[in-house]
Amino acid sequence: MTKLYQAFTKYRLTIYMFGDTNQCDPVEPTDMFYDYFTSIPVSEMCPRRVEMKYIEEYARYDPQTRDLLTKFLKSGTIKHQFQPPKDSYDNICYLNKTRHVTQECCNRFTENLEYYEIDFKYQGHRKKYKVAVGMPMLVTQNIRNKNMFNMEQYNIDNIGESEDGNLIFTLNDTTFSHSEFRESFIPAFCVTVYKYQGGTISTPYNIYDVEKMDKKQLYTALSRTTELNHVHLDTTKLNPKYKIRMPPHYVTVNSYFNDDYHNGQIYKITFEHNNKLYIGSSIRNLQERLNEHVTTKSSAIYQYKSDNPVITPIIRAHCKDRQELNRVEAEYIRYYQEQAKS
Repeated sequence: MTKLYQAFTKYRLTIYMFGDTNQCDPVEPTDMFYDYFTSIPVSEMCPRRVEMKYIEEYARYDPQTRDLLTKFLKSGTIKHQFQPPKDSYDNICYLNKTRHVTQECCNRFTENLEYYEIDFKYQGHRKKYKVAVGMPMLVTQNIRNKNMFNMEQYNIDNIGESEDGNLIFTLNDTTFSHSEFRESFIPAFCVTVYKYQGGTISTPYNIYDVEKMDKKQLYTALSRTTELNHVHLDTTKLNPKYKIRMPPHYVTVNSYFNDDYHNGQIYKITFEHNNKLYIGSSIRNLQERLNEHVTTKSSAIYQYKSDNPVITPIIRAHCKDRQELNRVEAEYIRYYQEQAKS
């Protein structure tokens, strides 16, 4: 996103973004939830929002699914009799404890195959599963040096042994040691709804924990299908009406705090014909801030205004007041000064 915004500010590109605002909100690793849709950079790059029309021949799912989802988004209710859950290697859940389905699928998949029991490490927990060649595996973290990323799915191509007797796993023509494999993958038979966003399932699958999901989460789970009759769930567990469960609001209401500084950002200004660098902070539109620099004689940028100054964001700085934003700015000034010395 930062690189895209830098290109936009430098070249004034025309940016098109496509997304489904009904998808469930991601699980954040911290207690702060960041909404890109309402962020300053996205608002600048895409000031005009348009609701895209449904075109059946280009859609992921069939008209029956479209009709059900349209009514569901309007009313929050579902009036459809789904087929009950069945044996399937594709399952969506809400609760991590429902991943016991993965154990059952692994046992079923390896029933007549040579298998190995691997003690996987995932989200701070350890769980032992049987694995065999051909089993679908889910990437659980970005493996940048091997061009594999979180939520991608690959099948096990081969399981062998190294010269020292340790297991070696091959996926997508890439080999992994036993430790790499157990820390970077997990069997892909039952995945939480959060990780299934953006995915497509063209075979029958089950949705579990529907009574625990909110409106966006159930919408996400249902909209992964290509055909409505592929969706299997326990209809009796559906809630009478679904609502959007709002993320918690963590901003302290106090006169000492200023909400404007939640949009704080650290930026840099560079020039076309010299290697000077200016680090600053702002809570406003960066292009407006640059205009202030080149029109204010007291600004350090003013004397270089004819040298094509370019402003680009470095980092979002969610601060409580100007004092805290100044401290973050000072840290980045020191950082770049040390970089220049080295």
